[in-house]
Amino acid sequence: MQGLYRAQGIVLRQIRLGEADRIVTFFTQSHGRVRAVAKGARKAKSRFGARLDAFTHVDLQLYKGRSDLDIVTQADIITRPRHLRSDYASFCAASAMADAVERTTPERENNVRVFLLLRSALQALEEGAVDPPLLAYAFLAKLASISGLHPALTVCVECGAGARVAFSYGRGGVVCDRCIERADPRASDELLDTWTALLDGEWTDLRTRSLPETSAREFATLLLGFVQWHTESRFRAFALLPVG
Repeated sequence: MQGLYRAQGIVLRQIRLGEADRIVTFFTQSHGRVRAVAKGARKAKSRFGARLDAFTHVDLQLYKGRSDLDIVTQADIITRPRHLRSDYASFCAASAMADAVERTTPERENNVRVFLLLRSALQALEEGAVDPPLLAYAFLAKLASISGLHPALTVCVECGAGARVAFSYGRGGVVCDRCIERADPRASDELLDTWTALLDGEWTDLRTRSLPETSAREFATLLLGFVQWHTESRFRAFALLPVG
């Protein structure tokens, strides 16, 4: 795939390159996660301006050459969030979402479902959320699920018993008192039902949802433990989010 191509993308992050350029990571609708150089983006009179700010949804023209990095030749704003960039809790939640996408998606692998999920989650933050960190954890739960880490939450993953007393990271689901192992963290029905509700919930409803501090911390620990166990990656941006 050499030469010019167009794609819609969401800016995940930027890093400096040299004195005037930036490397921008996008998650695109048609080409997955792409890294590209925006030449002159750090100059005061850059032609890109604020078009490549984090979480902006842009219409891109890129050039694919022999390098691993593409070149941004054109970028036009489709939507640029304002609330989530001015509200600290929402900005942190959006940063955690972007970090999760970077950690769980290979470069240049098309995944429309992830793109649509990220776009919807950022829009929910932009419209205002009662509990932005919880919205970020809902995003992580949904992202893990569509990436193949869908937990068994209704009955024991080993024997099918209805009594749920713990969650097994390795076995990927709830376990009963007969199937529990020493390393399996305890998990209440309330906690497991919360997980199910976040997986199934629409963003319009999740925006208005909140959890008591203790329940929020327990859920965050359980979800992060499950995802990190299977991805072998530390989701530090999530670990830093205030919950509850």
